[in-house]
Amino acid sequence: MKPWVLCIALLGVFFLSGCKEKKQHLTRINPVAYTDVQYIASRDTVLTATLDGRIFLENKGKQKRKLFAQIDDEIYDLAYSKVNGYLFAATFQSGVVVLNAHTGKLITRLKTPYWCPGLALNDDETTLAGACVNGTVFLWDLTHNFERSALSTGSPAFAVQFYHGGSNLAVAGYTVSLWDVGQKTPLKTLNFHRGIIKSIDVRWKNRLLVSSSYDKTATVVDLNDFSLKHRLSHPNFPPTARGREVEIPIHLALTAFKIVGNQIITAGADRTLRVWDADTGRLVKTLSGHRASIANVAISPNGKQLASVSLKGELRFWPLD
Repeated sequence: MKPWVLCIALLGVFFLSGCKEKKQHLTRINPVAYTDVQYIASRDTVLTATLDGRIFLENKGKQKRKLFAQIDDEIYDLAYSKVNGYLFAATFQSGVVVLNAHTGKLITRLKTPYWCPGLALNDDETTLAGACVNGTVFLWDLTHNFERSALSTGSPAFAVQFYHGGSNLAVAGYTVSLWDVGQKTPLKTLNFHRGIIKSIDVRWKNRLLVSSSYDKTATVVDLNDFSLKHRLSHPNFPPTARGREVEIPIHLALTAFKIVGNQIITAGADRTLRVWDADTGRLVKTLSGHRASIANVAISPNGKQLASVSLKGELRFWPLD
């Protein structure tokens, strides 16, 4: 899932410069902003990434974070492979940086001719996919020295997600396109949004796909018949005034989401997380506490905890029912 605030600006920079001009130093906007969070244990322990290229090791209940790695570039997405002991970081101009997930030491850099802001691992962690803004999705074979292949989607790609045991791939761009990974052929195109689709999540067990754009909604698609199941949007903006929460009847853009069991969790620029019933689309509860827009979320491997990070450098843990 990628930082929603910067995608459009950076897309414009890419097409004007081809990503080969002088570095843009967008970190000056907010160098402490978190861009991603990734669990590296069953719960309570995560790696967080900031816009200015730092990766921190953080634990629940510990106020002090530990600097895990420093990359001289902007970081937009992380992917963790427990099987291989790799941590992948998608950067603006350095391709995909591969780190030792235990020590933070650099292993290699997977060079890409274009900016690839979105990463995903298949189920058995043998293949890494990277979505690139020119429409190419690169596939690196982790069992054969990062051997690279590619498929071309025909439009900008910002996020990818493997599904169906890793044999298929969902790609978010101007549409959501579904692909057969082995054959590198398209299976289906879904177009329920207007404009750029910035993030995606798929839960094949439930036959659900969720995507969001800049129209402030998340669409839930039933993969049994590719029909639109729900449109979700945060119904209000609950800021805190004089120590009390107030309700303003406006909804702001969604920034991240995850499918967890029979629930969908959405995060927004309104600084809240909302928990929805995936079957009915009913809002179950609101989680408040962040002081800035939420940049990204992660679900613990045991499915019992949620971690969220904000553009103000906050990390919060939430229990899941």
